[in-house]
Amino acid sequence: MKADEAIIVLAIEGSAPDATDAYAQNETMTDHIAQVLDDLGLTAEYRFSSDRFESPALTRTPATPFLQARAIHASSFAVTKYVFVTFGGPEVSGASFDQKLASTVASLTANGATAVAWPPGLPAPGRSMQSAATVIFTVKDPGPVLSETTNEAIRRAQTAGKQTAKQLHVHIKGILDARINRPLEIALPRQQDLSIADELNLRYYSTSRDVTIPATCAIEFAIR
Repeated sequence: MKADEAIIVLAIEGSAPDATDAYAQNETMTDHIAQVLDDLGLTAEYRFSSDRFESPALTRTPATPFLQARAIHASSFAVTKYVFVTFGGPEVSGASFDQKLASTVASLTANGATAVAWPPGLPAPGRSMQSAATVIFTVKDPGPVLSETTNEAIRRAQTAGKQTAKQLHVHIKGILDARINRPLEIALPRQQDLSIADELNLRYYSTSRDVTIPATCAIEFAIR
């Protein structure tokens, strides 16, 4: 379906040899970005994520022991947070809206915000290389469409079961099990890092205005 919400996602990073200084730098940049958004009249449309502390120099492994030693001594701390600017409603289309998005991104990047790479953040299906995604499109209320697609998935599973039974010259006695929109494997939260999708609580999203809302149904039939 067509997206009815667009979210600008940019990163704000402060770095310094000392974690306290990196945090202070990040807070200063965050306050500045907030002022920029307020000046643009977007006071009610933005929010910031929680802080993320990391040591970039120690997360990379240089090729030689000499460079590894230098990387350890030159390690610095980075404090990163994301800024989310949300635009919603029927106006999420057209050239004027695109211009509004572009001008907002331009203002933020000109004042120190940076594009977000995949990964970390939202998974980009079918992409093997990192790329930047500054605008994410989503659907504010996917419930009605999800219900419609779920019913269609159930109908197709039942039809496929009946056709298969006919081809095998057997009769369906009943249903032993049915899985509807339920994955076969459930990933535990500790098995993956917190992503931007988790921060935004997004389930359906895209980098284009066409957002796919899939539904699955797997039925196990009893036959005789």
